[in-house]
Amino acid sequence: MKRILSLAALSLVSLSVSPLQAQESTLELKYLGTAGWEITDGKVVVLVDPWPSRHKYGGGGHPDDDRPDYARDDLAVSDTALIDTVITRADFILIHHTHFDHMGDIPYIAKKTGAKVIGTETAMMILRAYGIPEDQLYAVAGGEDYQFETSRSV
Repeated sequence: MKRILSLAALSLVSLSVSPLQAQESTLELKYLGTAGWEITDGKVVVLVDPWPSRHKYGGGGHPDDDRPDYARDDLAVSDTALIDTVITRADFILIHHTHFDHMGDIPYIAKKTGAKVIGTETAMMILRAYGIPEDQLYAVAGGEDYQFETSRSV
């Protein structure tokens, strides 16, 4: 878990602030469940593998869990009402890989927020199929250095 936090925190610093500003900024982290995090310095919001829907599969879970139960071959849809209460803004979304528990809600979140999505070419192909505009998609292969800034004012 330290590796995920370190990567996300380093990504946030390189995305939003100079080293001097980073020393003056406070990072806030919000756990979104599964592998998901929201990280912000108050100016830029970075999501890492957001999947608030956390679908229930194969009858598992707590007996009081009244969410729909999906079979592995069922089409599961994002819980947009839940997402709207948990995620109000995003500038960047980082995807570790394209398993459903890392990427399942990203098409909806990307459309809702207009966030730039950073992930593998496979992730970009899936997001294109969902109609995410090309200017929101950043495919990485490994080893690249990117510097992103946001034009949004807080």
